[in-house]
Amino acid sequence: MIQISILQGPNEGRNHPIEPGQAILMGRGSNCQIKLDDSSVSRVHCQLEIKDGQVHLVDTNSSWGTLVNGSKVEERILHAGDKVQIGNTIFRIDDDEASTDQTLPPGASKSIIGNIKTEAEKPKAASSSSKSVRLAPNDWSGKTYLHYEVQDLISDSITGVTYAAQDTKANRKIALKLFRPEFLSQEVKQERFVRAMKTMIPLEHPNLIQVYNAGKKSGLCFTACEFVEGESAAQMIERIGISGMLDWRNVLQIAVHISRALEFAEEHQIVHRNITPKTILIRSIDKVAKLGDLFLAKSIDLEDENVVTQKGELVGELSYMAPEQLDSDKKIDCRADIYSLGATLYALLTGRPPFEGRNTVDTINKVLNDTPASPKATHLSIPDMMEGVVMKMLARSREERYQHPSNLLKDLERTAMFNALTID
Repeated sequence: MIQISILQGPNEGRNHPIEPGQAILMGRGSNCQIKLDDSSVSRVHCQLEIKDGQVHLVDTNSSWGTLVNGSKVEERILHAGDKVQIGNTIFRIDDDEASTDQTLPPGASKSIIGNIKTEAEKPKAASSSSKSVRLAPNDWSGKTYLHYEVQDLISDSITGVTYAAQDTKANRKIALKLFRPEFLSQEVKQERFVRAMKTMIPLEHPNLIQVYNAGKKSGLCFTACEFVEGESAAQMIERIGISGMLDWRNVLQIAVHISRALEFAEEHQIVHRNITPKTILIRSIDKVAKLGDLFLAKSIDLEDENVVTQKGELVGELSYMAPEQLDSDKKIDCRADIYSLGATLYALLTGRPPFEGRNTVDTINKVLNDTPASPKATHLSIPDMMEGVVMKMLARSREERYQHPSNLLKDLERTAMFNALTID
């Protein structure tokens, strides 16, 4: 197995295995699979990925660069024994297969190329993680979890699995989310999650998905939330490519509703941190938009979680993250949520996020350095006022964005009034 061994720096002594096909981000940011406590490292400093039997290193436009064996590089194929320096952290690429061979043929390379085994070939080492509870998408469908009769799978995400379920005590349909064990990997974190979630239950807002219950059972943390009969903004975006452009008036209503939710969140000092089209649901009966997962940021220390990212999902999430979430020492505040909502509105109007890269590194570079094309280039009927609001939300510098959801809400309501629209 290939692993990263940290030789020097605040996290000295830590080892991290890399699986074939897995793309790993290293840096200080909470979205990195290997999160370093090194202030001289960028939030997303570099990416490591095993492709075709080779370990590929890419510097993700870091502030101070990446050194391999003392030489500054932007991209490099790494071999066993190579030492990489990022900030004050030095790590080495180790190949357990090579190191355990007692004899090597003359001239044999210790390169990791060709030495990588598939998951099926590798022996499973006993560890605490292998003994932990596993969660597959259909594990609970058709079963009973506490007093919830679990029905169909709704979604499968980085953080957990969500099902439609019937609450037999309250006699109502709910959305039951079971969190992945690796997302809340320690007992103290699980207890903190449950305690914090329970304090959030009394907080209600018409544009937030209500939390009814939270706790832990069968080794899994869970939340029982309001079931919204409708579709997500992500599903709406998927439809755009089939049936044409989404009416900007519908997008404006979603913007107003979610801005109201963010205004409420700021009043309670809560930052969402991960607004994407998947976290916004639109109720079919009245088109009311509701924001989900708001309370996760309050119940989970996101800066302390090394979440295992599903292949392909991270790139999609990065497209909606504010630049300061990817590479900044600044504390994340409501302006990051305003950016993410702006990126979601942009995608609703155009059918795609403001930035789409070929891969993780390319996406990060675009978010950090590029300016999005005007949504009017795709959707000509968008009023100038609405275009201006969305583009201001997407300003690269957070000082140039709306500073508070209340400021954003005023401009959105002014846009509605100017276009003779009434939004409940």
